Amino acid sequence: MELLFILLFSFLIILIGLLIECSHGRITKGQYSYLSILLIYQLFFSTWIGALIVALDIFNPIRLSAISYDSKIQVFYFVSYATLIIFISYAFFTLIKRSHYLSITQTKNFSFINVSEEKQEYYQRIFKVTIIMETLYVVVKYIVFYSSSPLLIAMSGDPIRAAIMRQSIQNSGVIVDLPYVGKFFYFLCLFNVIFYYFLHMLNNTKKSQFLFLFVFFLSCSNLLFDGQKAPLLLLFMMLFITHIQFKKINLKLISFIPIVIMILAFFYSMLMGGGDFNFTDTLSRAFDRIVAGQNQAMYFLYQFYEPKLTGVFTDLPFSGLLGLKEIKPDETILPYIYNDLSGLVNSNTFFQGEAWAFFGIGGVIFMPFLVSISLILYVVFFDYLMKFDFHLFWVTALIFFSTLPINQSLQFIVYQKYFLYFCFLFILPILFIVQVGIKLRFSR
Repeated sequence: MELLFILLFSFLIILIGLLIECSHGRITKGQYSYLSILLIYQLFFSTWIGALIVALDIFNPIRLSAISYDSKIQVFYFVSYATLIIFISYAFFTLIKRSHYLSITQTKNFSFINVSEEKQEYYQRIFKVTIIMETLYVVVKYIVFYSSSPLLIAMSGDPIRAAIMRQSIQNSGVIVDLPYVGKFFYFLCLFNVIFYYFLHMLNNTKKSQFLFLFVFFLSCSNLLFDGQKAPLLLLFMMLFITHIQFKKINLKLISFIPIVIMILAFFYSMLMGGGDFNFTDTLSRAFDRIVAGQNQAMYFLYQFYEPKLTGVFTDLPFSGLLGLKEIKPDETILPYIYNDLSGLVNSNTFFQGEAWAFFGIGGVIFMPFLVSISLILYVVFFDYLMKFDFHLFWVTALIFFSTLPINQSLQFIVYQKYFLYFCFLFILPILFIVQVGIKLRFSR
């Protein structure tokens, strides 16, 4: 019976996903391709497929060795239910949009390829401003914080101290960036690479190739400064999504992706491991991370945590000023997951994990609807911005949805904290930079 339900959920999710891809709401190419990483990678592959593999007992992650089979099955149902609700909600939204009831979202005559020379020159001027800003910031950052960079410490041949420094940065014990300003430049690094790659695809010249490589390595130097590899992986995925808007997906391109990932994993392990690299061990740990990493705390919360409201307002905007901060469930559950708690802050959980921890089965049933409504409102918001400048705000939307913490915090979405955070720290500064261009009303 359990196998039957697993197969039924799997069939429905894959069917709805295919219907979305073959319909007006296609998410691999076209206007809504900015949703690709969120819906295909974060939700479908790294979350739902991971829960499916665990439920079918195809692979037993070491990190879930303490979890019972019943808990694994229940978590799969929770994840599948949320995935279905989000997919169905998005499909319903595209049907409404197609019927033209949501005129605010109608972006007319959008095209990735047909861009006038006048508009390309305008984009080049914007890029000059943003790349000068990024260059100055990265240079100053390396001068001021070079002694605290795990990347530079590892390159100097001291991977153990680099790992300790990386943990200190995660625990906010060591600062390697300016508060808030650093987050703007984190987003700007992603923006500059993706935006200039788009310009490079329009004019594939030696000069554009050189400038793209320059901004790519400049941005990578900033993204890797604190020793975290996730931003670099995210950047490669966004480049891939941008690339396929101009070129067809082919076998050569698909086969190139895992090769790049393996090279990055090899380089990172050599760098942070001081040359002690075991390919089999690295591959096993990577697969374990992919299958169970995004849902890890959810399994432990379901099996060991009694639902209660402790920490439900911790991520509310200004919660610190209001005295509402409490220990969250993904922090409380740490002793059940790890033997060594040094350097740990929390554990990743799909938003359904927090829904269970705060509200029990009622939260698991209701919260996917609330998250779906939030996601649709985000889409409407960015569609509205793209009516003014499709290309600039498509890139901005790609960054927002790709970095949305759907696998880290329910509260960031429910309280709109991440949306407000992104608006104030990136969209408003970008609007300030391009406001002259918006007023000119270039033809699309």
